[in-house]
Amino acid sequence: MRMSGWRRWLLWWLSLSLALLPLAGCETLGGGPGTVVLAGVVIDGERLASAQEAGAVLRVWRGGAALPVQAGMALMPGDRVETGPRAYAVVRWPSGSEVYMRPGSAADIGSLRRAIGEFFVKVRGLFAVETDFVRAGAKGTAYLVRTGPGGSVLVTVFDGRVQVDSLQGRWLPVTMERGSTAVAHPQAPQPVAAAPAELQQTQAWVERIEKLVPVRSYSGLGVAITAVTIGALIAAILGGKSGGDRGSTPATPAGRGATPAGTPAPAPAGTPDSQPTPAPIRLR
Repeated sequence: MRMSGWRRWLLWWLSLSLALLPLAGCETLGGGPGTVVLAGVVIDGERLASAQEAGAVLRVWRGGAALPVQAGMALMPGDRVETGPRAYAVVRWPSGSEVYMRPGSAADIGSLRRAIGEFFVKVRGLFAVETDFVRAGAKGTAYLVRTGPGGSVLVTVFDGRVQVDSLQGRWLPVTMERGSTAVAHPQAPQPVAAAPAELQQTQAWVERIEKLVPVRSYSGLGVAITAVTIGALIAAILGGKSGGDRGSTPATPAGRGATPAGTPAPAPAGTPDSQPTPAPIRLR
């Protein structure tokens, strides 16, 4: 049966939209697919830096040379980002992971390596912040890393779990739970409950930065949902064209041995929920 003109036009439009969705979903600010970006630069935790100010309060080094700095610029593995005494920076990964750098901080882009200063990490997928002595890694969590004198590293877990162990095997792995804090170098970490005032202080500055540098990209989940929706519409058009052109077909009564309409299929046996194994924080 021939498809009506409006159905052909709608099917063409939906098919084109579905084909273009992956391109839309991969665009994040100025970066292309799979690009890490400098999502924003904030001055004094109160306002976005102008195009002229960004380069004066923040530096990006590549191969020993300073790059022109602007919000939305693409970052490459090995680039070093350094914030000045007044600058906060937001670095965003394609997975949706974000790192908020406080003033006076620096790190190499990879996950984050050779980190110095203070960083708040919101993780989607595997991610790690690595200093000269400590690697704080996790999957699906939020945590703070702050370096101190003599290579000391304070780790505070805001959500999820983080595991700490020694690269030299000096102690057994230690799992840090939500709301705990510990110094991970030079001694073995001994997690204790974080002070509420410390947690609130961190949450306050993180929320200020979040409001100034909102997410400006399609999320992978949003693209997936949209793709499924468009695909369902296409299937409905193709499957319903005969009904639309020839009229509805009466439902056939269920025969012997048939499953009556509306009867749910047997559910498969479920599996117990399991917690993801946290990635380690390794100390040298």
